[in-house]
Amino acid sequence: MRPFIHIASPFAVALSLAAVPSHAGPIASLFDTGVDASGTPLVAGVLDPHYTVVASPGGATTATTGVLAPGYWLGPDSTSQWIFATTEPDVIGHIDFQTTFTLPSDFSKASITGQFATDNEMVDVYLNGVSLGIAQSNPYGFEFWTAFSIPAADDFIAGTNTLDFVINNDGGPEGLRVEMTGEASAGSSVPDPNSTAWLLGAAFGGLAMLRRWLMK
Repeated sequence: MRPFIHIASPFAVALSLAAVPSHAGPIASLFDTGVDASGTPLVAGVLDPHYTVVASPGGATTATTGVLAPGYWLGPDSTSQWIFATTEPDVIGHIDFQTTFTLPSDFSKASITGQFATDNEMVDVYLNGVSLGIAQSNPYGFEFWTAFSIPAADDFIAGTNTLDFVINNDGGPEGLRVEMTGEASAGSSVPDPNSTAWLLGAAFGGLAMLRRWLMK
């Protein structure tokens, strides 16, 4: 009787060697409303460096920080600041505030969670032009936070991503406030067929044939 020799499956060995670990980390280029490059809230009356008004009844314009209705809008904190369309202090209609963030070329998944407040309603949130169905219909949305999340299954892409918050203003002051964090994973658990480890796995196929011969 031939001695039994255990030889690992070539597929198991190849996968264990060739798998590339996934590393998760924050999306550093994702900013709250009304903050500077370090994430510190800006003083009132300055332009927001991370958000623009890409559409409104008066056309595209800039986003300015500040509280237009003290005592009614949510008060300041150490995380974010209100923003509004500079040229439209009393407008009726939809206003699209857009920000961008970047994901690495090798990202495998990403997600965002946060909260917003609006004067007046949140119509929808769009990721890369795709509606996410995130809305808030209370006209007093400037008095409280509304939680939202964008799960990993949504339309994130490698490179520059756009995130649009479309609000509706019923008249009088209008504004948006967003606080959010994002996480992205880079790398993949799928073996690279061109890797050395994968080629070694193929070589183990010969050893598997030897094992079958020894067990006869």
